[in-house]
Amino acid sequence: MAELGAGSLLTGDPAFNYQEHELNERLKRLYPAVNEEETPLPRSWSPKDKYSYIGLSQNNLRVHYK
Repeated sequence: MAELGAGSLLTGDPAFNYQEHELNERLKRLYPAVNEEETPLPRSWSPKDKYSYIGLSQNNLRVHYK
């Protein structure tokens, strides 16, 4: 299972806000039928739910087999 993203995070860093906006726009194009207000898309893998033969790296964004 993957952790839900915080799509409404606001920080004082304009670069972060731009990247978050770009990510949201990209996800809307990839998954146009998903209503994120009802069912938010995951933003990273949860280390609690991973199996022993799967490893996580890059802040739980990349999955690899052991």
